[in-house]
Amino acid sequence: MTLGHPLVDAALDDDRLGRSELRVFRVCWGLLNFEEFRSVKSDFLGLRLSLDRSQVSRALQNLCDLAYLEVGPRDEKGVGTYRLPRRVDSGVCQIHTSARVPKSRRQLRDTL
Repeated sequence: MTLGHPLVDAALDDDRLGRSELRVFRVCWGLLNFEEFRSVKSDFLGLRLSLDRSQVSRALQNLCDLAYLEVGPRDEKGVGTYRLPRRVDSGVCQIHTSARVPKSRRQLRDTL
């Protein structure tokens, strides 16, 4: 199943991403763009997604480590800034279309 952008498709098919990471990525996809870094408050994401601040921080860190988000400089208030990556790494976007997606993964993908 493809949703139109290689980064979104890769995130949905990446087994390294858990439920929290996918939920945070979904919100970030709507907030961020590919050009400028924008501030993202962990508290805001936590309230929006009903997650603890630590869960949001860990999810953001994992998304950055796996190249689904890019980290920018902190803004004037000390809030972290992020953007969507301009170039999609080939390692991130290797989608295995022949592999069967486990039922639990399909259910998770369908809830997004």
